[in-house]
Amino acid sequence: MPFADRAFDAVLCVDAVNHLADRFATLAEWARLLELGGRLLFTDPLVLTGAVSSDELAIRASLGFYLVVPPGLNETAIAAAGLSLLRGEDRTAAEAEIAGRWHDARARRRDRLEKEEGAAFFDKRQRFLATTAELAGSGRLSRFLYAAEKPG
Repeated sequence: MPFADRAFDAVLCVDAVNHLADRFATLAEWARLLELGGRLLFTDPLVLTGAVSSDELAIRASLGFYLVVPPGLNETAIAAAGLSLLRGEDRTAAEAEIAGRWHDARARRRDRLEKEEGAAFFDKRQRFLATTAELAGSGRLSRFLYAAEKPG
């Protein structure tokens, strides 16, 4: 990134780290950008915590590039970047609830959204949200929040 070392007090990344191809390089870069004592907060909505079929994964990853990681990889990448993990929290229940509520709200506005988005996109987004809610609700694809600090 085009910023000087230690340019920031904090780095925040909400549900986007899964779109970046190299988790270790990403966290190392974030660590480089943090001031000593700076904090990192990120969420990863694609931690594989159960059996997921190829069809389910194709629907869940239908909106672009996604990197699904095993449990423990984020903690390992945090440590490899020289950061101290302050907190790791399972936020999967919230992901299931939010995806389900978003799906239902969109369904109630189907006619208007189909006119705006087109029927094909509306259906694709609804499948994405329903699959996200199912995978999270069954604990097979989880969302975790991580807070870390750059020692100093």
